[in-house]
Amino acid sequence: RAAAMAAMGASVVKDLDLLRDLRRFRKEEEEAPGVGYEFHVYAPEKEAMALYLYEDEFTMDRIRISMEKHEDTFYAQIPMERLPVYYNFGDGEEEFVDPYAKVLSLNGRRGYAFDDIESYFSGNYVEKKEHPVIYELHVNNFTYELETEVTPGTFCALAESITVEETPVGFDHLKDLGVDYIHLMPVHNYLTVFEEAESKRDEANYNWGYDPDHYFALENSYAENSADPASALTGFGELIRAAHAAGIGVVMDVVYNHLYLGEKSSMVRLNPRAVRRFEDDTLSNGSGTGTEVATEEPHMRKLILDSIEYFQKLGVDGFRFDLCGLMDDETMAEIEAAVYERNPNALLYGEPWMADESALDESLRLKTEDRATAFFDDDYRNGLRGDSFSKTMGWIGGDFSAQDHLMSALSGGGKHANNLAYFSCHDDLVLGDFLDEAMDASEEDKERVAKLAFAVLLLTPGPVLFTEGDEYLRRRYKENPYNGPASAVALHWEELLAKKSLASYVKGLIELRHKTDLSRHEILGEEAGFILIKNEGRIFVINGTDEAKEIKGLEEREYKIIFGEKGTTEEALQEPLVPPKSFIAIE
Repeated sequence: RAAAMAAMGASVVKDLDLLRDLRRFRKEEEEAPGVGYEFHVYAPEKEAMALYLYEDEFTMDRIRISMEKHEDTFYAQIPMERLPVYYNFGDGEEEFVDPYAKVLSLNGRRGYAFDDIESYFSGNYVEKKEHPVIYELHVNNFTYELETEVTPGTFCALAESITVEETPVGFDHLKDLGVDYIHLMPVHNYLTVFEEAESKRDEANYNWGYDPDHYFALENSYAENSADPASALTGFGELIRAAHAAGIGVVMDVVYNHLYLGEKSSMVRLNPRAVRRFEDDTLSNGSGTGTEVATEEPHMRKLILDSIEYFQKLGVDGFRFDLCGLMDDETMAEIEAAVYERNPNALLYGEPWMADESALDESLRLKTEDRATAFFDDDYRNGLRGDSFSKTMGWIGGDFSAQDHLMSALSGGGKHANNLAYFSCHDDLVLGDFLDEAMDASEEDKERVAKLAFAVLLLTPGPVLFTEGDEYLRRRYKENPYNGPASAVALHWEELLAKKSLASYVKGLIELRHKTDLSRHEILGEEAGFILIKNEGRIFVINGTDEAKEIKGLEEREYKIIFGEKGTTEEALQEPLVPPKSFIAIE
């Protein structure tokens, strides 16, 4: 922490050696266990363990209660009147934060036990969407520049209704846009930001959150009052209730593939089998972060399943699995069975790949074709928008080599048995930045191809996803800005006000999608860069070429345009021509 604070330019850095010396003089009182609230910790290689109780999150004085071991798990109880209380576990040499802690003190230093966790549970979920539209967002990005009555960068700020110049922004923008789910980039507790209130507006105090060390507790930096250990839970509940009231589901981005502290994590120090190793005992690094979680290890599998169940109890409607290729197939099968038993309408999707070579046995690896989980189709992204690595344009820019794959996806197929279509997410470049990199063109021309990308995406059956701000070509001006700074990656809402027509176009496409049974697409004809789809009484025409194209084969009757170059409309089709780089819908 001291090194991190120094790197961030903090004015005061505590002497950690002095802190270690002070611990020698801590007061420790022995106390017998009571009856009431139970603590337990899995520690198969420990001979003895104790429960340490603390008056607050900072004091070093503590009460020690010996724990009893049954098989590989240690247990202790305290009277209910001792709650709430801060706590850790220890073996006489080291302290361990409870891997099952539902709430943590600031910066994850200690667990916090309190009564009545059930009061935060919700049995409500959104109704099933056959072809859901998913909007990926980061709590801090989305709310950092909002003028709210609560603190920006928090769950409560994300749930607020706000209008600026008669334009809905913040959560009201999501409702107005008509998305079906919000995908929250990691909100379980991660270790790469400071959680104190005074750090909230520090631009360097930022991270995407793919640095987990706890799979139950929420991130305290997203709490309205981060000094109150339960504040994040309260705010998260407010967000879920607001989303559900608007008919919007909440998806959690979960990172069960690695632990930020690796072997130093409490989970691993308590259970060394929690991380995966090669036969020579070297750590497997399929996550690219130094370690990977051994999801096939029975206790880690149970912990992951328990984590999923807990967040479902809080009202979460679905999960996105980061680097799901590192999760063994049996664990994913058990997750699916458990999730759908609790909520048959749940939404599950994930990344089917790994970041590097893994020690996971080939026979145990993820079998995407057997899973009900949907998986990101990166061929769709590269084919429609353009390649992430070469930064060259795809179908929307005139390279029609991926048209067969796009046609497969538009017909309900794609790369995976359960396919998720997208053209950008938080990784790499967002749509606006990609177009800046790949096109030498005016902003007007970039908006035209952005509309084309959205038209193809929102006509594609199955789940589809786009990331925050794509609907008005937001820029981050940086590739993979996982560590900010916060002001640079925040959504600048004045950009939405300046590009309301583009956002309105996307809103109209979502409305059209919701009114269309996408499973009834019938391909009437195609040529390179030109796609004609019939859906019951409607005809969708997508022209990716640089010239106007004639719609051939229309019946001898009158047609009207219901969606044109400027969005939703209702006007007579005067002649069967589709302008260059555009989409129209007629009936």
